[in-house]
Amino acid sequence: MRKVVVAMFLSLDGVVQGPGGEDEDREGGFAYGGWTVPYVDDEFI
Repeated sequence: MRKVVVAMFLSLDGVVQGPGGEDEDREGGFAYGGWTVPYVDDEFI
C-alpha cells in the first residue's frame, strides 16, 4: 500500500488567490500575492 501526501493551503478568510509569487494574479486589484512564501519550509516542498 502506498502513502498519500497532501500539501494544501487554506486561509481562514477564504483567500487562495496568488499564493506563490508576489506578482502572481493581480486580477481585481489583489495586492497580497506570495502570501504563502513566509510559511514554506522543507516539509512543505
